[in-house]
Amino acid sequence: MSEALSTTLPRPSEIHKGMRVLIADDNRDNVLMLGIVLRSEGYEVRLAHSGQQAIAEATEFRPHIALLDLQMPDCTGFQVAEHLSRQYDGQWPVLIAVTASSDLADKQKAELSGFHQFISKPYKHQALLALLNALRQ
Repeated sequence: MSEALSTTLPRPSEIHKGMRVLIADDNRDNVLMLGIVLRSEGYEVRLAHSGQQAIAEATEFRPHIALLDLQMPDCTGFQVAEHLSRQYDGQWPVLIAVTASSDLADKQKAELSGFHQFISKPYKHQALLALLNALRQ
């Protein structure tokens, strides 16, 4: 399921319902379904269907958390994570890799790219919500 990487999680100064979450995945059904689930929990959500769109949305939306698919055709989740880590100096947002891969090399690359958590698909929405709730504390 979810596997914490060895990096330290940044903590936003104000954690509450209404946290901003960016979801990026080239599978539109995955993005829409997860968006519905998170909105029903009170999160503010922006959706992106490509890596480049995720970078643009993050610049405008300034998410607390970014859920990024690793394999997107135009710009990988690794590249998006590296960009956001540089842009926010590793302090913001919390980066969570959401991927079908459970490969150790991908987990290591995710950590090097700036990801804080790694979730393998398929996952249960309740498990993801529990992770997000843990980040609020």
